Amino acid sequence: MGYKIAVASSDGVFSDLEFGMADQFYIYDVDDEKNITFSEIRKYVQEKAGELQEPDLSELKEPTGSCGNPGNRCGKGAEKKVELIEDCRCIICSHIGPKMSKNFTVRGISVFDIEGGIDPIINRIADYYKKK
Repeated sequence: MGYKIAVASSDGVFSDLEFGMADQFYIYDVDDEKNITFSEIRKYVQEKAGELQEPDLSELKEPTGSCGNPGNRCGKGAEKKVELIEDCRCIICSHIGPKMSKNFTVRGISVFDIEGGIDPIINRIADYYKKK
């Protein structure tokens, strides 16, 4: 039975984005014979559209576990990203934090922190799954 691999990439050539900074995922299909085919690009779109605005400091509250860094690096919106690629068998990105890694693991999705060319990485992962 075939499966899908999601890659956090800025250009479709390299796995070069941290999960939290990724706004798109390149999706590849792998069949039982280890044939790899590019399928689609899935884009993450933040729910709140519009221009960047200065933060309203009057409404500061106690920390909630999110650091407020740009790119949803600390969890804000990350659940939507997980849902975007939850039909994939694994995710490849240059880095992913332990909390998000666990979020994938409980869904049965493997996480590979690998930076480099997409083709050789996917081929190694397909070899790994074929041997299982």
